[in-house]
Amino acid sequence: MKPAKYAKYLFLTILVSILPGLSSSCADTDTSDAKIPANADANAQTEQTDFEDESYKIPDADFDGYVMRLVTISNEEWAIPELDVEEETGEPVNDAIYRRNRTAEDALNIIIQEFPGGIQSHDMLRKSVMANEDEYDLMFSHASSGGPISNLGYYVNLYDVRSLNLAHPYWDQGAIESFELMGKLYFTASDACLMTNDAIWVLYFNKKIIQEAQLENPYQLVRDGKWTADAMHKMAREAATDMDGDGIFTAADQWGIVSHPLCFIEFLNCMGEQLVKKDGNGYPFLIYPDERFIGAYKKTRELTSGESGVFLDITGNFKGKSADNDHASKAFMNDRALFCAEVLGWSRKFREMTADFGILPHPKYDENQPAYQNATANTVPIFAIPITNPNPERTGTFIDALTALSATTVTPAYYTISLEGKFTRDEDSIEMLDIIRTNRIYDLAVIYNWNNFFNDVINQGMSKSGDNPLTVFDKSGEKVKASIEKTMDVFNEVN
Repeated sequence: MKPAKYAKYLFLTILVSILPGLSSSCADTDTSDAKIPANADANAQTEQTDFEDESYKIPDADFDGYVMRLVTISNEEWAIPELDVEEETGEPVNDAIYRRNRTAEDALNIIIQEFPGGIQSHDMLRKSVMANEDEYDLMFSHASSGGPISNLGYYVNLYDVRSLNLAHPYWDQGAIESFELMGKLYFTASDACLMTNDAIWVLYFNKKIIQEAQLENPYQLVRDGKWTADAMHKMAREAATDMDGDGIFTAADQWGIVSHPLCFIEFLNCMGEQLVKKDGNGYPFLIYPDERFIGAYKKTRELTSGESGVFLDITGNFKGKSADNDHASKAFMNDRALFCAEVLGWSRKFREMTADFGILPHPKYDENQPAYQNATANTVPIFAIPITNPNPERTGTFIDALTALSATTVTPAYYTISLEGKFTRDEDSIEMLDIIRTNRIYDLAVIYNWNNFFNDVINQGMSKSGDNPLTVFDKSGEKVKASIEKTMDVFNEVN
């Protein structure tokens, strides 16, 4: 099944009971030789229809009460990063996670144990591997910190773990395709962790401001394929208002867009431009700006310009800044901006707004761009199996089962019951979410964070003198290329 079709299936599915037929009374097997199916044949996969027609079953594998040790990201205000919960509370997402995990534990005869590592979860694994200690079976970490560890050869090549059915549609095929380098995959994303969805960049808009300023209906612009960077910039200019008439845009005024500098790379990505791409052999390379890239870069600078109240960098210094408006979410909730560029996880907080809000995909470069694309933040969680793990197949069986079960329990609870039913306020936003989830993209420069280059591009683009993107490529390009080569040298040496 095509990823787009699968994304729509997940989006429209209501919360269902856990798949029937899961075996919890499996025959005892040795943990290193459990009954585990090999990866699905690629040709056979193309013949399958919808995921709901598959007869997925947790494999017959009894792991004799093994404690599955997971390094995870600790809770954050905007995200749901935990993989386990202690009890059912009546909240749909919490209860779906609980039932999913207990089903997996019973079927595989394991116990799930989390080791929350916060933003340093990757460092916990790194120290463990350096000490050659078998402390953890699996790591979840922010991509921009966990990704670079692969450069050190600390992860197992997931393609060598035959218990991972990565060809199946419950895996994010876009992530797998993006993260694979030279035929090797050392980490990927999984909906077993809901932060994978929370970390998708979206655009929120204030309906009250739309009505007051008598602006176009952005939903219709999206449907008509006319939701472009120019259209968004025009609306941002028209919405920007010097409320107190002092001639200076301050915290007291109404801005077009509010966000923080990271949105610069997201706007650029969503216009179809990436900093690092792959050649036909899967080898990553740093691009050099062509005419279209330069055009997208200039459009992004227009969207993130503070002139005439178009863009408020909430992390910067501006007149009237206080604890009440020191985050993009606060300024947006106080009706101080038409648009807010943030991740999907903030939709739960925005439910507290008095004014109605809507959700949109990021704009296209122009009307000729084939599809809307939506980038994931550098905090998107990736998972990896450490090389100190003595039984990657056991771990693969577990995370494959957890990801498959998430597709029919946790993810539908997240979208259908939580986002659709509680946090979004109109059917149009639900339609937009389907578009957003269908076309998730990942920039390798962000995920692997070679030489911190994506931050250099952001700093260049957000600076007053940053009109020419060639400057940062000429200045840092050779260092980035050298860092990429070091990564590939490691990939060629291990596994």
